[in-house]
Amino acid sequence: MAIETLPEGEMQPLDIDDQLDDSEGDELADMPTMSFIRFVAEGGNLVEYVDQNTLNDIALDVDERYKLDKESMHEWFGIMQKGLDLAKMSKQDKSYPFKDASNVHYPLVTSAALQYNARAYPAIVPSGDPVHCKVHGEDPDGMKAARAERVSDYASFQLKTRMKRWEKDTDSITFIGPIVGTIFRKYWYDPAHQSTKSRICQPGTVIVNNNITDLSEAPAITEEFDLYLHQVESRRRTGWFVDEEIDGEDTIDRIKPQEFIEQICRIDLDDDGYEEPYIITMHKSSSKIMRIAAAFDLDDVRLADVDEETKEATILSIEPNSFYVDYHFLPSFDGTFMGHGLGALLGDISSTVNTMLNMLVDSGHYSMMGGGFIGAKDFRIKGAQARFEPGEWKHVNFHGGDIKNGIVPMSFPQPSPVMFQLLGMMVDAGRELSSTSNIMTGDAANANMPVGTVMALVEQGMQVFTASYKRVYRSLKAEFELLCRLNARYLPPETYAEFFNVQGEEQPNPQVDFDLRDMDITPVADPKSVTDMQKMAKAEFLLGLARDGMVDQAEAITRVLRAASIDDIDALIPKPNPMDKVIAEAQMYSAQLDLQMKSVEIEKKMAETQSELAKAAKDVASAESEEMGRQLQGYLSELNVMKEALNVRRQQLDGMAGAPGNGAPVQPPQRATQPIQGPGAGGILGGQPNPGRLPQ
Repeated sequence: MAIETLPEGEMQPLDIDDQLDDSEGDELADMPTMSFIRFVAEGGNLVEYVDQNTLNDIALDVDERYKLDKESMHEWFGIMQKGLDLAKMSKQDKSYPFKDASNVHYPLVTSAALQYNARAYPAIVPSGDPVHCKVHGEDPDGMKAARAERVSDYASFQLKTRMKRWEKDTDSITFIGPIVGTIFRKYWYDPAHQSTKSRICQPGTVIVNNNITDLSEAPAITEEFDLYLHQVESRRRTGWFVDEEIDGEDTIDRIKPQEFIEQICRIDLDDDGYEEPYIITMHKSSSKIMRIAAAFDLDDVRLADVDEETKEATILSIEPNSFYVDYHFLPSFDGTFMGHGLGALLGDISSTVNTMLNMLVDSGHYSMMGGGFIGAKDFRIKGAQARFEPGEWKHVNFHGGDIKNGIVPMSFPQPSPVMFQLLGMMVDAGRELSSTSNIMTGDAANANMPVGTVMALVEQGMQVFTASYKRVYRSLKAEFELLCRLNARYLPPETYAEFFNVQGEEQPNPQVDFDLRDMDITPVADPKSVTDMQKMAKAEFLLGLARDGMVDQAEAITRVLRAASIDDIDALIPKPNPMDKVIAEAQMYSAQLDLQMKSVEIEKKMAETQSELAKAAKDVASAESEEMGRQLQGYLSELNVMKEALNVRRQQLDGMAGAPGNGAPVQPPQRATQPIQGPGAGGILGGQPNPGRLPQ
């Protein structure tokens, strides 16, 4: 949905509403460019406007792109399926080394996925609002801040209340995504319900060319999905699908769902040489095109200047709408688009652990059950097997010596201790890669370990997952931006105003509020603070700064309570007492008055000193007068220093008058009762001056 920035002077964006040519042809290719653009962008299903031969060609192109992109993902599909099998602990019948041999699967991948989900899901979906907005630029009247708060409130309300699948799907993203490596979530606006919707796409159902580096560069994005026949019929009746039956629908099993593919790709419907982006839905088995719709809006179109004679314009670029957000657990090892997950990271280790574990169990099975050879030709035991219950004796037609000589027991080795140690090493290696060591799962080897050491180990163990959290955070930010763009284009203003209960001309406009050009929308989740201990540590650090008066105390306390997941924080914050402010202002005024009185007294002393200094200057012949002049000059300098100090104090009091005390209940200043001491003076103000320095 991003609108391309065009070089100045080369091309201009088209105001289609003002410059649209009202003429429309019977065929899409016959329409003038501007008429074609508006008709396609504002129209519905375009299949009925396209001839059958063109539809057949489009179906071939869609199928070819789909198969080509899927082939590029062939290797990733194998790794993904192996990871899913390991996570599900899928089992197959075993006949080696004997029928019904041990088939235990160690849940290494599953345990790592559970640990990741347990930490990421609560951090990404907090108990409060998941969306945070920040505006850029000057905001002297607070209008931008109010707008950001509205956007945060409404977007959070959408995600947690209206879009009921969002939180559930986020849970799945933080559990399935780490296993397969890459997973997608789709956003779209549903005009039938007049609401924005989202859903998670099952692993491997979104097909893109694996050689791209970013989803916006994909020449085509294809999604595989299933629909039951009643869902197909519903789409026909609402105009979403063309009103035609699927080929062979009479013979199709009506119980089974039908496979469809939906592809966002570029085709040239108006034969002008430029391929526009469209959404094409096709029945997979019959290659029947069910829907063709524009994958762009009027704001996404850039045209050259309109020719004055022909009234025609040339399409310069059309940016396709974005419907998918990709989540990656780990980047690809070879630089391709599809990322890797725990299946690729732990696949070989998990398979090795399963093999070794089953070998140890089978070895113990052989060793415990025993077996051997029966050598005597005439020595037979009816039934070929003899199983004994505790305390049971069986009758045979042989003597003890014959039985002893006729049976040769087989010697089976005990389970190998070396293999057992190697098994432990492989399990530890898998836990190290997946950050699921004992201390991360709550099991500390040393109960007397200092708290600081434990926190350091937890922090170090979280490093692998912390990087993945930042990737999830980045994708979640892109997801919220997509939600804002959909709201700016499709959210009815009356629905938006009703949410805030605003009437009249002051109703907020969603097109203005959700404009992201001067606003940044981000998740509330902090990718650097995933665990509760990390959040509390940061909050405690802020609280320490607040105690020293370096940050706002009330805000620091609020963040501590929020990190501790305390509900109804506003009710816990102490309310300021109005009388405290009145008393503080009165005492502030009293302190200012004291300073003014002391300043007047200093001015008086300075005037007296100037007078004495003038008298001493008249009698320059007297050595005593010279000494007194030097004393008066020093005394006058000290008075000037004290006067400047009083001026600074007065300015500080003027700035503090009426201001709250750092977000906490105001502590009124104490009235000064002691005289202000000047440097080197024994008590100039409020006391007796130094008789040796100021003549009486």
